[in-house]
Amino acid sequence: MIEGDLPFSPTFAGRQRELAVLRAVLADACSGRGCFVLLIGEAGIGKTRLAEELAAAATHQGVRVVWGRCAEDEGAPPYRAWTQVLRELTPQGGPMRAGAAPAADAAAVSSILLDPGLTPTGSDGPAPESARFRFFAAVSAELRAAARHTPLLLVLEDLHRADPSSLHLLEFVARDIAGARILLVGTARGPEPPGRWSVVEMLARAPFRTLPLRGLDERDVRRLLELPGHAPSLSRFARPIHRQTEGNPFFVLEIASWLAHEDAAVRDRYAAGSGPQHAPLPVPDSVRAVIARRLDRLSADARDVLRKAAILGGTFRARLLADLAREAGEEAPDAALEEAVRAGVLREVPGSETYRFRHTLIRQALYEEVAGGAREHLHARAADALEARYGDAAGRHAAVLAHHLDRAGRFAEFDRLVAYSRLAGEQALATHAYAEAARHFERALAARGDRDVDAGYAALLFGLGRARAATSPRWNRQDAWNHLRRAAEIFLDLNDIEGAVAAATHPAITAEGATGVVDMVERVLERIEPDSLESGWLLARLGAGRFFERGEYEAAREAFGRAMGVARRSRDAALELRTLAYATAVEHFAVHWPAVLESTRRVVELAREVDDPYAENYARYRASFALTFGGRAAEGRLEARANLEHARELGDEGLLLDALYVNAALAQLRGDWEAARAIGEQGLDVSPHHLPLLHLRTVLEFEVGRVDAGDEFLDRLLDASRHAGPYPLRDAFRALVLPQIAYATGDAGRLEALETDARSGGVAGTLIAAGRALAAVLRRDARTAAAELRVLDPLAGSIAAPLLVTDRLLGLLAHTIGHVDRAAAWLETARTFCREAGYAPELGWASCDLARVLLERGHDGDADRAASLLEQALDTAERLQMRPLATCAAALRERLRAPGTTTEPHRLTPRELEVLRLVAAGGTNEQIAQQLSISVNTVAVHVARILAKTGSRNRTEAAGYALRHSLA
Repeated sequence: MIEGDLPFSPTFAGRQRELAVLRAVLADACSGRGCFVLLIGEAGIGKTRLAEELAAAATHQGVRVVWGRCAEDEGAPPYRAWTQVLRELTPQGGPMRAGAAPAADAAAVSSILLDPGLTPTGSDGPAPESARFRFFAAVSAELRAAARHTPLLLVLEDLHRADPSSLHLLEFVARDIAGARILLVGTARGPEPPGRWSVVEMLARAPFRTLPLRGLDERDVRRLLELPGHAPSLSRFARPIHRQTEGNPFFVLEIASWLAHEDAAVRDRYAAGSGPQHAPLPVPDSVRAVIARRLDRLSADARDVLRKAAILGGTFRARLLADLAREAGEEAPDAALEEAVRAGVLREVPGSETYRFRHTLIRQALYEEVAGGAREHLHARAADALEARYGDAAGRHAAVLAHHLDRAGRFAEFDRLVAYSRLAGEQALATHAYAEAARHFERALAARGDRDVDAGYAALLFGLGRARAATSPRWNRQDAWNHLRRAAEIFLDLNDIEGAVAAATHPAITAEGATGVVDMVERVLERIEPDSLESGWLLARLGAGRFFERGEYEAAREAFGRAMGVARRSRDAALELRTLAYATAVEHFAVHWPAVLESTRRVVELAREVDDPYAENYARYRASFALTFGGRAAEGRLEARANLEHARELGDEGLLLDALYVNAALAQLRGDWEAARAIGEQGLDVSPHHLPLLHLRTVLEFEVGRVDAGDEFLDRLLDASRHAGPYPLRDAFRALVLPQIAYATGDAGRLEALETDARSGGVAGTLIAAGRALAAVLRRDARTAAAELRVLDPLAGSIAAPLLVTDRLLGLLAHTIGHVDRAAAWLETARTFCREAGYAPELGWASCDLARVLLERGHDGDADRAASLLEQALDTAERLQMRPLATCAAALRERLRAPGTTTEPHRLTPRELEVLRLVAAGGTNEQIAQQLSISVNTVAVHVARILAKTGSRNRTEAAGYALRHSLA
């Protein structure tokens, strides 16, 4: 046990409630309702004790219990706790269970996770996200297979020390065990130490429940002191101990242990809570003081040995410590270790020559006692001792060796530090621990300094580029590409063509994620045999670059065509898939929805053959987007929901954000503001600076008249766009959102901040054109309106920019130019588009816009048609609480009521006629509301409209109007 020596009793009142909760969850898991519970609390609060109590109960019930402990040592390889779990499930490093996962993926887990020292395979495989997904899926499949016949309790200790990759794997497994007989229990310290990531934040998307542990109350402290092992007289110290420790069990036991070794006079002063000022009570007011007093009981020799042990880490082997002592000409540490165990400073791991510090803070205190220069020297000696003991297998322990060499400072040999750091980085990449890999490569590059540029330097850049790409937003991987590009240049200079191709075409750099790709790819192509397979991969990447960097759509298509020719001649499905994936991205940003749908169908087929779930999911995102913006809302909803479900299963942030965006857009197009906000917030929780989601939310708040909230999101959007890197749409959203807000609010002053000279192509150009078009309408700028109409006309029958129906925008432009009949025709088409798709807010605005055009045109029947349209717009505004639309429609209706207009009965809506009949029958607002199943407030609104339309001053005159026109 780690936190104290005394076991909890199952009836111990201080943790009885928490234990009952865990036993209930365990029962659910044994029934096939697997879940993840996180025990969280400060150091020493009893997290491990509670987990051990649960483990004992689980073992008694026939549940298999497996433990994994996150590494305390910075030099440990990633997935430390998972490695321990899998080694326990596959004894002697045996193979994974047959059928638990695809053979290749099971082999990868067996060879890499169970033996993290192995070097990775080639770098020209699938994208990092895809490889990591398969890797995680294989681990999860192994766990589920292990629990198929016997329920499984997995305990992962000290998750606050876990590397990010371990937490990503935990998040994946937690989602995947819902139907398995697995209970996953984690322990983590909280609140988080300064400078550390929050475990709860890292696991935000995983389904789990937290069980916070707090300090014991005074009664439970007393009962803890009364447990066997303490003198009965210690229970009288319960109150001062509780006051000093706030009920932390570890601190309680530390003070109790200290008091047991003091004489009666000291105990009496402690109990009294007073003492002479020149000799303050020896009562610790922090854990450091408590630990210091425990360490004071050690001999000088034992303490010196423990300082060396602290250099080795929280867990260490006695043999390695003996090696350090022998190298320094010192005595064997056996006696010192025995003394430390008796003093409660160390704990011996049964069945091994391994020791563990009883608490991490004990090790930390000892480590900090070693002076800086001596500490560096000890790290250097530790690296030498480890390397000698590992022998030919030293490379398999590269991470810990690199850690010690890094901490050795001026005593380190930099060539060794670079070599082990590079190897540790490659091993981390092989296990998809990308954040850890980046740190290793960065350390190696820093150690190299200004040395000659050579193949080793290029390899480090290549590794860092891959690691940085996997930890960057999908649409902004410029930093990662800069490292890969430099690596490719060096490989070319060294005539390493294979390395140059791998760096220039690495799939981690997405089509729209970086600039400066075209020049590099063209340089490599010059050194490649035409029509070779390598040329196909380069041509596919070249096509994407030509479009996203230079806006050359036809040149991009030409490059894709050549790449597809190579793929088909070579019968290389992977190359065909990659080419189509890039081409689909181009067609998306070129706003060619039919081409997007055609390409995505083939991508989905190929992804099944090539086993690339990420490419398939990304294709489904493109399809859901094209269907939604093409007005095929029913199909779009089905595809978008499936896309979101798959993205959550994959656990990739970029794909998840794409899926959330489409689903939020669909909800907003329907006028389901609550759902749109909820979905959008999920995405903004993941990425607070996500431009498309910020744009949707800004427009939503202004649509419903929440100007203050809208301005807050507008500020966030404008700030995010200034820091969006090379994202193709970074300027487009700013150019679009201001005119959208100005049109909705009728406040043309909003356009003063608009940058009217923005220009671009593809989707970005469309968004900018839509913004310029709305601005031209507001400014009544016929010349600009005519220019933008020509730009947007080819996109009729779709949504040009979120969330503007193109035909509605074309109608507004035609009206601004003075083509009233064309404007009316386009706006009618827009209403049909919106009505068939169910896009209610845009339907309301199109109705209002068409009414304005008809009032200006003044043909026979136009006034009556306008009145009907305005009533429909007002109904939509009331139902969806769209105050700006209501204001616009009400103003137009006042124009309609100007002298010379009529107030015929047929101008009443069907609902208003129903209300009028009930008013004429003498019904009150409450009675009418009950009969029509609407609110009293809605009845009052209808009555007010009826009075205005019929020219009646009160309900009696309205009833008379109904009788005169045979409406009652």
